[in-house]
Amino acid sequence: MKKLIGCAALLCVLSGSAFAADLPNEKGAPAYVPVAPAFSWTGFYGGIYGGYGWDSAHYNFDDSPPNPTVSGNGGLVGGDFGYNVQLWGNFVIGGEGDIAWSHLSGNTDLGDSGFYHTDIGWIGSVTAKIGYSFDRVLIFADGGGAFAGINHSNADFSGDLGSQATYDTVNPGWTVGGGLEYAFTDHITANVNYHYYDFGTKGSPTTFVDDGFYWYSHTLHVTAQTATAGINYKF
Repeated sequence: MKKLIGCAALLCVLSGSAFAADLPNEKGAPAYVPVAPAFSWTGFYGGIYGGYGWDSAHYNFDDSPPNPTVSGNGGLVGGDFGYNVQLWGNFVIGGEGDIAWSHLSGNTDLGDSGFYHTDIGWIGSVTAKIGYSFDRVLIFADGGGAFAGINHSNADFSGDLGSQATYDTVNPGWTVGGGLEYAFTDHITANVNYHYYDFGTKGSPTTFVDDGFYWYSHTLHVTAQTATAGINYKF
């Protein structure tokens, strides 16, 4: 009799376990979480930027006047537009055009003898870009052609001949630089940049005064550096 009761109890336990195994799992299957696609730098973009710059203008006269170097500095603000293509996973190439109003102004004061003054009123460039991305971080270098609108004025009566001139030029040149850009969203990015510019050597006539007027020539070599920060919208 005891054996019969024990067998019945064992059957109850086993059948209960089997029934519990057949019950649905209240936890259910794990929820599906979609994986966000990797950020891509490919596409058009445009934006604004601003910063600070430094310039250097070296005068080279043919004869008696000195050959001063005028150093200046000032702010700039502008806009850019470009296109990037992301290739081979992380490499990015592209092109960009930009133009900025600037006030990179320098003055060499000669006291009662006169002055030399140079002011870069605007700077523009068209550059090619190459970079490497770490998802939303892009490190890049760029370089290409550049242009600047430059105002020159001088008056120097310290030598045997006095000189005076005021003129505006548009100087072509080149630029090279680089920077870092970060994508806060799929459309908004921020960047910091450094660029070096060389606007070449350009000759201009100068009027010299010595009991009359004499045309005299000189050349002027202008370079500049800028550090800027900007915000772009990626289309």
